Amino acid sequence: MSRSSRTYTVGMEIEGILAAARPLYDPHRCYQRLVEELRRLGESAVVNRRPKSRAADYYNTDWAVTSDASLQAGPGQVGFEAVSPIYQFQGLRWDYAMSNFAQALRNSPFTLVPHDSASTHVHVKTAQRNFSLDELKTICFASIVYEWHIFQMMPFHRESSLYCRGVMQGSGSIKRLFPNGLDSGESRHVRRLRQEIQQIRDAHSLVAFVQGDTRHMLWNFSNIIKVSGTIEFRGGGQGTSPSLVRTYVYIAVGFIELALQEGLLWSNTFAAADKDYQSLLRRMRRYTTPVSPRAWP
Repeated sequence: MSRSSRTYTVGMEIEGILAAARPLYDPHRCYQRLVEELRRLGESAVVNRRPKSRAADYYNTDWAVTSDASLQAGPGQVGFEAVSPIYQFQGLRWDYAMSNFAQALRNSPFTLVPHDSASTHVHVKTAQRNFSLDELKTICFASIVYEWHIFQMMPFHRESSLYCRGVMQGSGSIKRLFPNGLDSGESRHVRRLRQEIQQIRDAHSLVAFVQGDTRHMLWNFSNIIKVSGTIEFRGGGQGTSPSLVRTYVYIAVGFIELALQEGLLWSNTFAAADKDYQSLLRRMRRYTTPVSPRAWP
């Protein structure tokens, strides 16, 4: 096992619910205050008044703070999503920025309310180019056969979240291939899945197979047919600390690198009976050197 020369870019989407000593009734003022605190720490940040344009915000150099209707904010509370700029994964800038974001929250008059409806998403892309079709198919295959393992690394409530579905809860044609459910512990299921993915001829067909028109998946591939070209990992829980967000970033990048290094789609080495997620986690660690020893769970 060796570390690849591939370099990645990452972007984070961090959701949260804000509360204060007095009820918060003006979301925009809350977002503006958080932006001001980020700027004081040297981060470029803006308030995004158009939440549906998040994909565009991801492709600039600013933190973009906006609303998030999926969050279950209580009376006098405000839900938000902060979308980070793009960072080189191999550098230290993204890790430093995460610390600044946490500090901005601490410097603000708001308190972050722990809630299961809040989550952390990580967008991953190779720095030099878009993923090739063979790479996408390889990552997709691994994401399916190791889906159970990844959920075991996440907060338990993520597996039942409507915004973080497994492949059999999406609308992809994979459900017709396995009408009684997919079991990665069954070698015949793995063999059939491998054959089906190997035959896919373009990125649109891959997305239709794995998730259809459902983007709220553990691994969201829908951006590969859009401008961003990223794979989105939606498994992370609420990023209540920089170390938690850091962990989710390393899991996302580490798994993608493992999938490409091991190339299970093109070999017969997948241990279908392996149900030990710790074994998978150890292999992911070998492929990815963390900037901090606390990065991995």
